Amino acid sequence: MSASSQPTSTVTAFLDLATLVALTAALIYTAGWSYAWRYFAHFQIGLLALEIPKEYYFVYGFWVFRDWRWLALAYLLVTLLVVWGKPYLVQHAHWVRAAELPLVLALFVLVSWMGVGTGRQHFQAQRDSDFPAMPRVRVWLKPTPGEEASMIELAAALPQGCHRLLLQNHSTLFVFRSRPGAFPVFPAVVALPVAEVRALRVLPQFRSCEEE
Repeated sequence: MSASSQPTSTVTAFLDLATLVALTAALIYTAGWSYAWRYFAHFQIGLLALEIPKEYYFVYGFWVFRDWRWLALAYLLVTLLVVWGKPYLVQHAHWVRAAELPLVLALFVLVSWMGVGTGRQHFQAQRDSDFPAMPRVRVWLKPTPGEEASMIELAAALPQGCHRLLLQNHSTLFVFRSRPGAFPVFPAVVALPVAEVRALRVLPQFRSCEEE
């Protein structure tokens, strides 16, 4: 190899590595997004309403690849084979280029399917064990004159500490009341504007009131 071709080879290797890293990050993000979409869909909530920070999707994605570790290992092995087999692939560049796009699209479809499956499995496992990771909370709402009877009933029930904390963002508090073994199988979530919450107490209790 001539001295003039050495820098070109180095740049090419760096670009190949950067492409693989970017592709892997995109796959992890897609798996995490699919996981979150399926998991929170069981609570009848869309991701836009939850305002989940984007970096959380990478965490969810790692959960997905952890549960599908054999497929993740297969992806790693294929990636290493591509890197080590670069000289061979260059010699057959005509069919390699033709296969790149279908293979990449297939990868994204696969990780989306993995994320949906893991999100469904995690929800079912948590529901069957009475959501052990979600604490009970007591919520006090600000009084509003002339409230409807249903709102008065809800405002009276929230401080009792039987609702579970699903998620909180800067504008909304999502709570639900779980009933183990009871229907419906999907919890009914209450979205409370943070501006209407006077006080919130997170309790060190992770079982439904009906179990006590």
